Amino acid sequence: MSDNGSSSSSPFLRKRGTAKGTGRVSNNAETRVFGPKFRSQFAVPKGKQISLLAFVLSGIAVVITASLMFLLGVNIVIQYRTIVPEDRSGLVRKACYIVLSASAIFYMNKFNYWFYRRMTTYFTSSKYQELPSEENFEMSSHA
Repeated sequence: MSDNGSSSSSPFLRKRGTAKGTGRVSNNAETRVFGPKFRSQFAVPKGKQISLLAFVLSGIAVVITASLMFLLGVNIVIQYRTIVPEDRSGLVRKACYIVLSASAIFYMNKFNYWFYRRMTTYFTSSKYQELPSEENFEMSSHA
């Protein structure tokens, strides 16, 4: 068994973190149990502060859309449970209602993500900084 606690070299097992510069296993219980910390894509970069208004507006949007998603989910269950297989026109109509309700739930989730990103970028306190004009950011071709 190796020093870092890994008994196998399987690609599916995560590597355990080591303390900085020492090469031994970290003594932090949280790190040993859950692994190293990761940076979320939703986290605000350091140096930026989000105003309370952005969180309040995003929270209100999430509450409203969550309640609408719940009602659409109830609608899907009701439409599915009341389908009569012998009535073809009613079956097609209710199937369309189910598909429309499911797609509305999907797009409300996408709206929540877009609205949160919009609010966090709009209400951040740091200003946008332009890229330096002397650097070339085009892709180079390797032919």
